[in-house]
Amino acid sequence: MKNKKIPTISLVALLTVSFSSVALAGNDTYWTSSNGNALKDGSGQCVHGALGEGGLEACGAAPAPEPVKEVIAPPPIVKPTPVIKPVIKPVPKPKPKPIAPPPKPKPQTFVLNLNESKGANFGFDSAKLSAKSMGELDQLANRVRTSRVTPSSISVIGHTDSIGKTSYNQKLSVQRAQSVANYLSTKGMNRGIMRVNGMGETRPVASNKTKPGRAQNRRVEIRVTGSRTVTR
Repeated sequence: MKNKKIPTISLVALLTVSFSSVALAGNDTYWTSSNGNALKDGSGQCVHGALGEGGLEACGAAPAPEPVKEVIAPPPIVKPTPVIKPVIKPVPKPKPKPIAPPPKPKPQTFVLNLNESKGANFGFDSAKLSAKSMGELDQLANRVRTSRVTPSSISVIGHTDSIGKTSYNQKLSVQRAQSVANYLSTKGMNRGIMRVNGMGETRPVASNKTKPGRAQNRRVEIRVTGSRTVTR
């Protein structure tokens, strides 16, 4: 019996039917058949969507595509606006005006010269004050009192001419100075601040060779020094 040859056209048609019965569909990564199974190549590897590049270790149902993760950008870092504190400069306190110290009181000096040339002195060879001498001492005490000057020192110095013994003249000059100091103390002058002394004939102010000159030398000098407080 002779073998019958199968027409070539029939084989081609059969292959075409078998191949066409596998409907291919593509997903994002791998190719699958119409029943959802992964399509393998001749080596048993799953066919990758990029025409066979890459594959799966096992072929079953095609793996579901991985969900696309939404990349959420982190919120921008907003730097806090720096709080600028206003610079408050302290208001300087006004400097107090310096209080000027009160002016120093100027010293006041009152001078009286009792001598025989003016008729204001003592009796002859005596330490007793004449009436004219007491009148002039009253005026001096009144000037000091009304001037509001506080005396700080009172100097009473007696003098004589050169007639007579030097020791006698020295003693007489002291006695006459003491008479003046005692009288001023009765007029309110402070006896405790008085410096009473006699210089005798040692300090003449005129010539002892003439009568007028000797009259000037027979004298008592009174000097009152003090200060007056000045108020503003």
